Amino acid sequence: DDTVRRAKDSTNRNLSTLKAALNLAHRDRLIASDDGWKTVTGFEKVGKRRTVFLNTDQRRALVAQCDQGLKELVTALLLTGIRPGELAACDVSAFDKVTGTLNVRTSKTEARTVPLSSAAIKHFKVATQDRIGALPLIPDAFGKRWNKDAWKKPFKAAVAASGLSDKTVIYSLRHCAITELIAGGMDSHLVAKIAGASTAMIDANYGHLRVDKTR
Repeated sequence: DDTVRRAKDSTNRNLSTLKAALNLAHRDRLIASDDGWKTVTGFEKVGKRRTVFLNTDQRRALVAQCDQGLKELVTALLLTGIRPGELAACDVSAFDKVTGTLNVRTSKTEARTVPLSSAAIKHFKVATQDRIGALPLIPDAFGKRWNKDAWKKPFKAAVAASGLSDKTVIYSLRHCAITELIAGGMDSHLVAKIAGASTAMIDANYGHLRVDKTR
C-alpha cells in the first residue's frame, strides 16, 4: 500500500509540473485552449510527512562515514536546510563572508538570500578558502560539482555503514534541519524564507512540532 501511495504522490508532483508548463504555453498563446488539462486532478490524500529524523548522535555517525567531499556536502545541508540541488548549484561567489549569507540563485521555487548560522559561516569559510568565485561552493573529492547521480551511491553507502534506516536519503538532511529550526521556536515565516518553501508547506509538515513550544 505504501509503495502505491508513494507512486501516486510522485504522479501528483509530475502532474503539477506538466500543468505549469502547459499553463505557461497557454498564457504565451502557443496553445489555443486549456480544456485538455484544466479539469485533470491528482490523487487525493497521498501526501505524507517525512518521518526519518536523525538525532545528534546519528548525524555525527553519518558524517563520520562520509568520504571527503561528501562529508562537506552532508554537513552543509545539515547546517542550512536548503535543498541538495540548490546547494550543489551554488558557486563560491554565492557565499557572502561579510553579511554571512548564501545567495541561492538556482532554486525549485525562487532565488533567495539565506542567512547562515555561525556554524554554517565557519563551514563555508573553510570550504571556500583559496578558491575563486566560479568554482562549486561544495565540490566533490575531485573538485567537480555534485549532482544526484554523483551523491546517491556514496550517500547510501554512508547510511548503511552508520547503521541508519535505509529510508534515509540525502533529502532527509533538509528535513532534519527544518525540524530543528521549528522545534527551536523559530517563526514559521522565517523558516519558510530560509528553506525556500511556503508557510503553508511548513505548517502542514512541521506544525505539529510547535505544540510544546506553544504550550
